[in-house]
Formats: sequence, C-alpha cells, structure tokens
Amino acid sequence: MKLKKTLNILLIFTFLFSFVPNISMASKGISVIVDGSLIQFDAQPFIDSAGRTMVPVRFVAEKLNATVNFEEKYSKQLVLISKNKLTIQLTIGDEMLTTRTEGVEKPTYTYMDTKPIIKDNRTFIPLRYVVETLGATINWNSTTSTITINSKYIGTEDSSGQRDYGARFEILKPKLGVAPDRKFIFPIKYYDYKDGRIGDDYAEVYSDPACLNKVFASIDLEPSKDYKTASLVISPPVSPTLKKSYNDKYTWGEGTNFYIVFKADIEANKFTKLDKYRRMMFTLATPVDIPTLQFNLSSEGLATLKWSKVEGADEYKVYSGYDDVLDEVITTTKDTQYSSFTPPEHKETINFDFNDRYAVVAVKDGKESRLSNVIDSKDYDQLIPQSMSYKDGDNRIELSYKSFKDLPSTVDLSTLAGYDAPVLPYKVKFDFKNAVKFTRGYLSGYTLPYKILNTPFTGTTEVMCEDKEDALLAELQKSQDKITSNNGVIDPPVPQSTNESKIKEEKPDPKKEDTAEKIKPAKNDLYSYLTENMIKQNKDIDVSAYDEAMDWSYLKDLVFKIFTQEPLVMDAKGFSFDYYNKKLSVTYTPDNDIQSKISAVKAEAKKVISQIITPGMSLAEKEKAIHDYITKSAEYDWEALKNGEKNDYKKVDDIFKDSFNAYGILVKKVGVCASYAASFTLLCREAGIDAITVTGTMNGVGHAWNKFKINEKWYNVDATNNDNREYPVYNASDSSIRPQFVIENDFELDENVEKFMTDDNSQDYFTINKLTANSINDAFALANELAKTKNNFSIKVLSSTPIDGFDIMMNRELIPEGFSCSQPFASVITFIKE
Repeated sequence: MKLKKTLNILLIFTFLFSFVPNISMASKGISVIVDGSLIQFDAQPFIDSAGRTMVPVRFVAEKLNATVNFEEKYSKQLVLISKNKLTIQLTIGDEMLTTRTEGVEKPTYTYMDTKPIIKDNRTFIPLRYVVETLGATINWNSTTSTITINSKYIGTEDSSGQRDYGARFEILKPKLGVAPDRKFIFPIKYYDYKDGRIGDDYAEVYSDPACLNKVFASIDLEPSKDYKTASLVISPPVSPTLKKSYNDKYTWGEGTNFYIVFKADIEANKFTKLDKYRRMMFTLATPVDIPTLQFNLSSEGLATLKWSKVEGADEYKVYSGYDDVLDEVITTTKDTQYSSFTPPEHKETINFDFNDRYAVVAVKDGKESRLSNVIDSKDYDQLIPQSMSYKDGDNRIELSYKSFKDLPSTVDLSTLAGYDAPVLPYKVKFDFKNAVKFTRGYLSGYTLPYKILNTPFTGTTEVMCEDKEDALLAELQKSQDKITSNNGVIDPPVPQSTNESKIKEEKPDPKKEDTAEKIKPAKNDLYSYLTENMIKQNKDIDVSAYDEAMDWSYLKDLVFKIFTQEPLVMDAKGFSFDYYNKKLSVTYTPDNDIQSKISAVKAEAKKVISQIITPGMSLAEKEKAIHDYITKSAEYDWEALKNGEKNDYKKVDDIFKDSFNAYGILVKKVGVCASYAASFTLLCREAGIDAITVTGTMNGVGHAWNKFKINEKWYNVDATNNDNREYPVYNASDSSIRPQFVIENDFELDENVEKFMTDDNSQDYFTINKLTANSINDAFALANELAKTKNNFSIKVLSSTPIDGFDIMMNRELIPEGFSCSQPFASVITFIKE
C-alpha cells in the first residue's frame, strides 16, 4: 500500500558543514540565513551522533518553490523533495540519497554518513546533502555560528532556467592514472584562520562531468606553522560511491573518472570566490582496459547487456548489486553480451530477473579491470516488456472473436515498472496462411496463430465465422505481410575505449604539493573539431589538444550527439578511443562517392529552401513549408526497412544505406525515419530556424524524429508518421505522444536532455485548429459535430492518461453513424466515413 501526502510548500536550505563544531554550539543555537532572510524554527535543529546537522523537513520546505512528498513503500518510509524536474529521495533509517532528473536516464546515488530519522513525530533530514545536491552555495561563520545560504544555482542559466554546463567551468589539466587512495594537496596562498573558512568553501568533488553527483570526500584546510598560508587537502571518502565490496573504505572506489571543482581562487592574495568555477578531472589507474557497457533491447524484446571487446581479455565478469555496492558476479563469459534475465520456468513473462544495477570487468592474466560504467535497471524499466497485460481496460488477445474485423492491431504489454505503470502497445501479426478450420457442433471458425512483433510471445486465438468468409483469408494475409515494426534506426556497435592500462600509475612526489594547472584553449571547440573531421570521413582524429577528450564518458556522449545531430556526418558506423595515444578512431560504411553525396545534399538543401521559403514568412509558416515539402516529395523506403529487419538492425546492405541518411530523402526522395529526421534538421538549419533530431523508440522499437523550437520550448515533429496522415505528431508535447514514443538520451549530452522536454500543448496542430478533446467522451461528442460536414477528420485527446483501443471499444456506440475510427496513435483518433 502506498501512502502519499503532498505538501505544496516552499523549500529552504540549511547546511551541515564538513568541519563540525562541538556539541555546545547546538545549545547555543545555529542561525540560518537563506537569501538574506533569517529563518525561525519551532523545532530546533540538532547535531546527530555522526556530527551532521538535522533539520525538520517541514522547515526545509519554506523558502524555495518545491514540493515534499512522503511515501510508504515496501515497508520503508520515503521522503521525496522535488523542484522543477529534480527529485531527491531519502529513506528513513537509510544512508542512501538518490537523485533523479526527469528526462535523464540515469539517477545518481550518494552514500551519506548519517540517516534521516523520525523524532517526536517529526521527520529530520541531514541538510548538507540536500543543499549541495541542489547546488546552493553555503558559508559557515564559526564566530557567530551562522550559516548563510545562497539558493541560486551555481554557474550560468539559459532563458528557460536550465543550467548551462558548457559555460560553467574553466577546464584544468587532468591528472591521469592516480592510485585508488590518492590524496591531493594544493597550496593556498592566502589563509586567515579567523574568517572561519573550511575546505568545502574552496572545493568539491564529483563523479560525473556535469558535476551533479557529489562525492563526499574529506576536504580540509591544514594551516602552515605561521598560519599565513594553508594546504587544501582532498582525501578519498569514507565510503566510495561505487565499490565491489562493503570493505572498500577510504578509497575512490571502482569509479574511473572524478572531478575536483575549485570554487575559490587558491592563488589569490585574499579569499576570492570564482565567477566561473575551475574543474580538474582525475582518472584512476587500471591494470586492464575497461569495457564500455551498453543496454539494448533485442529484436525479441529481451533486456541485453552488451560491452566492447577488450583486446587480449581472457574473459569478462558481469557484476550486479544494489545502490553503491556491486558485489555479486552473475556470470563469467568469453562473450561480449548477456541477456539471460528470463528464468526457464517463466513461459508468459520475460526479463523477470533484470532488476538490479550492473557493470562488467575484463579479466586478463588473472587481473580485473576497474568496473565499467553502470547500467541501472530502474532507468529502463518503463521501456522493457514483461508480459501481456491483464489489467481491466488494456488491449489483449482474447480467446475468441466473432469475426476477423474484430481482431486487434495492437496489444498492450506490461513493463518491468510494475502494475501501475503505463503499458506499451505492440503490433500483433496474425498468420492467416496457417489458419486451421474447425467445426464444433453448430460452431465453425478458424484457429489462428499470431505473434506479437519484437517479442517472443506467440499463441493462437479463434475466430468464429461462416464458410463465406473463407475467401477473405488470402486477402487478409496480404495485409498482414505489410505489417512491420516501423524501425528506421540501425543500432551502432558499442564504442570502445582502449589503452587505459598503458597509463602507468602516477607516483606523486611526497615532498611536492599538487598544482591546478590551467590549459591553453584549443582553436576550435571539440564538438566543431570532431564534426569537421567526421564530415571529411577522417578515420583517425588526434584530440591531444583537448584535455576534456580524456574524459571517456563525456567524449562518448559527444560523439553520439554528433552522429545524431549532424546530417552531413553520413554513414558513420562506430568509434573507439585510444586513451594512451589520445586518438579517436571512427569507422564508416565504405563509399567512394561520399563527398559528392555530401555536396549534393548541401546543394539540394539550399535549392529547396530557396524555393519554399519566401521573405516575410513567420516561424510557423517556415516550419510547415519544410515539413510539408518532405512529406509530399518523398516516400518511405519499405524495402530498406525489410533489409534492416533481415539483419536484425545491426547493418543494412550497401544498396540501402542512403535511405538511412539525409541523401535518401533529399536527393533520392526515398528513405526511412532516420533520413526523414536528418533532412528536416538540415532544411531547418538552412532556413535559419531551430530543430534537432531525437532518437528513441516507437511501439518498442528504434525510431528517429525531430524537436522544433518555439518560444524557447521544444516540440515533437515526426514527418515519417505525418506522411499521409493529418499531422498526428506536429508540435506535439511529450505527454501527448506517450506511451508510443519514448525518448532516449543519445541525441544530446545527458545533463542537457531535460531542457528539450515539454508537456505544453499550446502549439500542437490540433490545438491550433481546435480539434482537441479532454476525454474520450468529449472526443466523440466533437466527432458527431464534425461528421455533419466532413467525411474524414482526426481529433487529438489530451487527457491526463493516454487513451487506447479499449477506450474506443467501450464507447463505440458514440462513434458517428456511418463512420469507422482508427486505433489511437499519439493520442489521435481518425474518423472515416464508410
């Protein structure tokens, strides 16, 4: 049973500092000032046995726009603190803090050295962790026992309030191959013990390049003998954020990259806060190259872990675990993938055992690499099918049907997210060719085999009919032969990072302090530099001038973004990074004519825009002109799609490769969804308007479409599925196209994905044309009005929960007389006069 209370209150921050004053300070009282205002408490904060300041959550929620929720789940009491699209989860009696950002796949986990508690019927939480997770700035004055909190986000923000991480940091020279227990000591030029500064005023440590996932390292100031200077000492945390054993203490753990963020200028002659923080990456030494782990759904809907091959590896181990400890080896294999998450005894469910956090190591000569990146099942549970849904109201295969026309085109599958989560609609294909006729007394009909596409689920149903319907079988089979998964995206191979093991473990001189060395900026930014090289199809790209390229997680995300967002980067298949030689290697599908094709695409884009865009056009008119040109001038390449299906979407034969890039739709006028989306992006750029390509799934299989920018918000546009339809996905919100469409993160750096999301319906084609309804009943009422003057029309239902075929079936008596209606697609129902 879930108990939920929502408090629409405002969030304040209070601080727990690293240097903990003695307990008498608590009796003296701590003053808390938030954004210039002194906070009054009716339940006094206290310092717990771990030395952490605990504050009642009610008062944590008084100064900033936020919501606090309390939930009881699996006999645990949860505290959820939400602001904008960020949610912090704390569990009473548990040290783990979980941070989730809407639109971002991966949550972050922070191990606290204390626990939230309930005292005198009040919930108390450790505020330092909440404060710093949300990015507030904090100062402690030991003389007055005052905590001063500035609630504004660190760094710059764009007009929509999103943090601009690209402008946030000045990058310092990285330190590579450090020991797991490495301690950093930086000299501080100015020090005055009277001002009460502590180590956290100068620096913080994070485990991700965007600096969202804080590592609670020990950060101390050690004054010199004369107290005129000091050293900033940064030591590993008591408990690492990722480890293979609970016994792993006082090390940086199994993570690979960490980031020291300097908030104050350690070289200044007085304490000086930096306007632009400085970030220094350091990497941990590894005896064996580290595999890159990737999640995939197989063509049969099976959760699959895939990883890059490590040269010379004898075998691989897949680790699993919960939170920050991955201590169980679930398999040892020489293969580079694992998908055995369905117990053999489970006949009607799949993926049942995919319910943990996973990482992989390479083993060579008895030595293990560091853990790979972590895949968390919770990040994918709403995408992973589990079984046919049997909830009331969901589409499913019945035991029998009265006639062939009653057969469903889709069925609903439940997911690993659970009973209360939205279902996923999957296409069902019936095998009329192998239908078997039966007669039982006065009943006759056919036993009809079926398969749910992109799953292993098969079965039979019965259709009751008379002999006169036998002739329909051949015609019905023809229609079934046309049913495909609508996939138009080829799965790229898992990217590889190599030669990390060649970077020998650093041996710091114990007599010398560390330096935070600035680097000379490169001539071009890394994104532009890589894009230029990939357009030229250069295979080996030297990135030695870009220290940020040594961050494999960042480089990997950046290359995936280029593959998705740059239409002139054509036929790129995969990539790897040589850590030791600082070289990015990109593989391409061989094509001697590729440069002439790129020139043809650029020329055609200029020609098209000169023909369809005229001076004085509004933004809406330009968008529609580009969209309609694509849908009217090009055709979907069904043969290319079948070829991709034949090859399990791992590759396509050379004759079809252009149908997966902009050359297909723009020049040859035929292509699949990847070509539609790339062409829309390129034409919008040529016209000087903002559009991007996004990737994800539609009905459970890979798909590409676009986002278009209007008034600082990004709306969904799918020219592929708008072709020959009345704009079902045209400036549509994310909520209106769920659950058919699910966006994944490869199209943009993870930390920026959030700003491309919107639930605003104001720009939708159907809203603009007054063809929306708030419920299925309202939709049918509007349909009966429109049926008086129109033969064909569509209506979008913008309800709080997605509509499905069951909604139509239950209200079929409301369908206008003489009309039939389609199954909902992206919340749109189409009515056709019979």
